[in-house]
Amino acid sequence: MNRMESRKPYITGTSKVTSKFQVTIPSEVRKSAGIFTGNEILWRVTGTGKLECQVLSTPRTPQELAGCLSLHLDAIKAEVNPDNLTHGIGEYIANQNKRKD
Repeated sequence: MNRMESRKPYITGTSKVTSKFQVTIPSEVRKSAGIFTGNEILWRVTGTGKLECQVLSTPRTPQELAGCLSLHLDAIKAEVNPDNLTHGIGEYIANQNKRKD
């Protein structure tokens, strides 16, 4: 397999800038990049004017994890309790590791 065959396809989406200069990250982009509530995003403009962003941090506290865990908890209609949080965190970490492979 050559380099071109091993690359993942681009995931794209569009959003509008609000009057407060805020943007919503399209859901397909958020899911593909593993972005959840509480993540910190670095924005930069390259020398050629290209806008880039990078996820700097992942949520760490239970409150910060609530955004990413809600996807798992909603799917199983579970309430938030220590066992469900532990299970949800494990699933979240496993999914993050799969994305790195």
